[in-house]
Amino acid sequence: MTEKNNAVFHARAELEKVIQPWLKHPDWEGIIRLSDYLRTNEEEVAHELSHRIYLTLKNEKNSKVVWLTLIVLDTLVKHGPDSFLTAIAQVEFMQLLHKILKKVLTFPSFLFT
Repeated sequence: MTEKNNAVFHARAELEKVIQPWLKHPDWEGIIRLSDYLRTNEEEVAHELSHRIYLTLKNEKNSKVVWLTLIVLDTLVKHGPDSFLTAIAQVEFMQLLHKILKKVLTFPSFLFT
C-alpha cells in the first residue's frame, strides 16, 4: 500500500470509529487524533475526509450518527488545515449543511432517545 493510500485508509478508519451510533458521548480523543492526522497528512486526506463526511451527512438515517458527524466536522473546521476548509466550502456541501441544521434546530431532543 502506498503512503497516500495508507494515510487515506487510516483517516477513514478513524472517522468510522468516532461516528458510531452506540457512543454515548463524542469520542474526543478519537476526534482530536483525526484532527492531528488531518494536519500531518493534509494533502492526502483533506478531500477524502470532506467527501466521507458529506456522504455520511447526506445518506445517514440515524440522527445520532449525523450529530456525531457534525461534531467531527466542527472540530476539523476549527483545528484542521486550510485545504480541508477549501474541500468543504463547496456550494453543494454548504446547501446540505443548511438543510441538516434547519432540521436539527427544530427538534434537538431526539438525539438521546
